[in-house]
Amino acid sequence: PVDVEDWGMLTLTFSDGTKSTVFSGDMIMGGVRNVVETYTSGGALFANITPNNHMTSYLTDEDKLAGVYITEKVDRKTGWQFICLEEEWTRGYLQEIQDFMECVALGQEPRADLGLAYETTKLNYAAYWSAEEGRRISL
Repeated sequence: PVDVEDWGMLTLTFSDGTKSTVFSGDMIMGGVRNVVETYTSGGALFANITPNNHMTSYLTDEDKLAGVYITEKVDRKTGWQFICLEEEWTRGYLQEIQDFMECVALGQEPRADLGLAYETTKLNYAAYWSAEEGRRISL
């Protein structure tokens, strides 16, 4: 591929004046890093989604770990590893399936619908537009 990026940074100002800085990357040196850090005038919140810190390990012998699953996208099991316990729940797969089944069975609207996807896509493309033109984009 010629035009591929796997990380980005976006600064947002919401209509109430609240600011947000988003750093995003999927496959970075050392593995996936999906975290949320929130700083407010009254505190801070840190959520390690991937790698999570439910359990960490440091192992030296790959052979002894044959057949042991650590987490997705990990090609080696030695060294420091962030083991994802209950991976299906932690990554939200079960919640997605639950939401889908409730929509089918109960006729309710999905939690994440086309409107959310549309707004997210608008935000992403506004970031591209801003980077290209070197100016703020208002939505």
